[in-house]
Amino acid sequence: MNKSRGVTLVEIVVGVSIFGVLVVSVVGIYAYYAQTIRSNTHELSATFLLEEGAEIMRYMRDNNWAASLGNATLSTTYYLSSGGGDWELTTTEQQFTNFLYERTVVLSAVYRDGNDDIAVSGTLDTDTKKVDITVAWDAGTGTTSKMLSLYLTNLFE
Repeated sequence: MNKSRGVTLVEIVVGVSIFGVLVVSVVGIYAYYAQTIRSNTHELSATFLLEEGAEIMRYMRDNNWAASLGNATLSTTYYLSSGGGDWELTTTEQQFTNFLYERTVVLSAVYRDGNDDIAVSGTLDTDTKKVDITVAWDAGTGTTSKMLSLYLTNLFE
């Protein structure tokens, strides 16, 4: 009779241990997936802000190259603002979605080689600008960013 009680007690301890390991595993998996979903949400939002930034830059090129891009100071960090009813480059910081994301735009000169291809050096192409758009956010472990580069050419003036 005593032997049976000891075996039953061991079975209970083993069963509770297995159940405990199972619960801890499920909670760990849930935490991992919750973190992954949160991270993917930020990545997706940043991608949308990058694409929107590229579309805004194309709009500014099409609307008035000289006023918006042609006279912009190269290598200056700009932000996109629609405060005056139309999009413009500004040096005043702009943040989005509860101040979580920061989108910046930097314009660079473009040079052409003898074959009229874009090159590191050569003849300055005043009708083409390289545009680097960056979206940055605090990921909890540090600042994370995504960047999109494109070339815009003065097509309409």
